[in-house]
Amino acid sequence: SQLWMLGPTIISALAFRIIFEVLRALLKPDPKISALQHSLHLNTAVSFTHAVISGAVSVFCVLRSPSLMLEPLHDHSGGLAHVVVSISNGYFMHDLLEIVQHGLYTRGTQRLVHVHHYIVIACFSAGLSSQYLVGYLALNLVCEVNNWFLHGSKLLRRAGLIGLPLLASDAMFLLTAPAFRIIPHLWITYRLVLDRGHIAGSHFATALVGMLGINILNAVLMRDFILSRRQTRAKAE
Repeated sequence: SQLWMLGPTIISALAFRIIFEVLRALLKPDPKISALQHSLHLNTAVSFTHAVISGAVSVFCVLRSPSLMLEPLHDHSGGLAHVVVSISNGYFMHDLLEIVQHGLYTRGTQRLVHVHHYIVIACFSAGLSSQYLVGYLALNLVCEVNNWFLHGSKLLRRAGLIGLPLLASDAMFLLTAPAFRIIPHLWITYRLVLDRGHIAGSHFATALVGMLGINILNAVLMRDFILSRRQTRAKAE
């Protein structure tokens, strides 16, 4: 039955592969950029697509069942949480394969993207097979709203739109980070500790280590984002 519960994840991974192939057919390589840069552009476009879908559905789950924020141990969404977690798990499986296949994110702290995906896939797969962790994972995915602007800024920069649209996207990333990324992830970590008596030992350990890792990666992400923007501003001056 656990394999059956992971079935939608496989379907999702295949769906994102199709999205990738469609985008690759539509977005022809620019002769001015390298094959690696083109692969990064495609990867970001698929990531943005996932963020839009998962971010919107996870927020809808919370709005539909506000008790999810207070009692994530129980799935109050009528199965919608399981759907969005399955979609995201499939996306991360697809994305990890694309990253490895094309040699993406291999410099410096970029390698943490690989670590992030391994953590997410482990936690999401464990949560889907256990069922009672799905609420935590759906709440976790509200961070994808913040990713709208993270990936959006990358796409704008690669399209050469570095004026007001990029500034607005960067500002929205910073403004939405506390409410949609930092606070929810810290809250989920706290709730896991509170609910540890109701969660099997192996699942609790996987979830707790995963959330601690995600919180650390969030700190690195925010630091790198701010440093990158400072460097860009310094070059412009």
